[in-house]
Amino acid sequence: MTAVVSGTFVGTYRESYETNPLLKKSELGRPLNRGFTLPGDDFVYGVANHDKGGGAAQAIMHWNKDLNHKTKLPALKKKEQQPKDFITMNKAATQSGITTSKEQAEFREVNEIRLKKSYERRAKQAHRIPVEAVFGHPTRPSTPVFDLLEHKYQEKWIQEKRQHELHTREKKQQKMLNGKIYETKASLLRKFEPPVQQTSFWHMPKWEKVPAHLETFRSVKAREASFQKLYQDGTARKGIFHHGVYELPNGC
Repeated sequence: MTAVVSGTFVGTYRESYETNPLLKKSELGRPLNRGFTLPGDDFVYGVANHDKGGGAAQAIMHWNKDLNHKTKLPALKKKEQQPKDFITMNKAATQSGITTSKEQAEFREVNEIRLKKSYERRAKQAHRIPVEAVFGHPTRPSTPVFDLLEHKYQEKWIQEKRQHELHTREKKQQKMLNGKIYETKASLLRKFEPPVQQTSFWHMPKWEKVPAHLETFRSVKAREASFQKLYQDGTARKGIFHHGVYELPNGC
């Protein structure tokens, strides 16, 4: 706004006090006004729109007869020209017996051969989108009301949650089993019991076929079970026949 000088000032007053933002002071209780000078009240902002008369009909029928003669005829679209096919021209020049560069230049001016449009370019230019084509994503089908009333989505959600929990529980249980027992080659060898060969005592040949006169076991099953226990227990005993004391591990 144009500065209006009023009041009494001490010393020399200059117009730069109202235009220079570094010298301008703010009034009490009012914001600081910038020192930009604006045009008067009769000034109209914007670009003037000059009416040339006529209308849409005149613009369509007499567009090339403007009053100021500034409008030009639209430039005709030049036909796209393909680049020269130098390979074919060189081949034709060689077949005609031309070898020098000067003769080749003259041959190219007389026999000008252009590249043919590629199939992809022709296909791209000929491609047209059909009028009935619809763009965008298809609309989602409406949710059936009966499924909402019967709480099918709730039952489906509960079933999926149960299956997920069972799957998670099986994974945890498998991890626990794998963590507790970890079989190694040494642990498997410790569990393996080597078979004990049955060794018979020495007897005289004439007494080998003589049956025993004393039987201390109550039954045949009890006798077999006792000898089987003896053979199994013999793996940890000393002696040739494994009937001695038990072997103690090292450090005991």
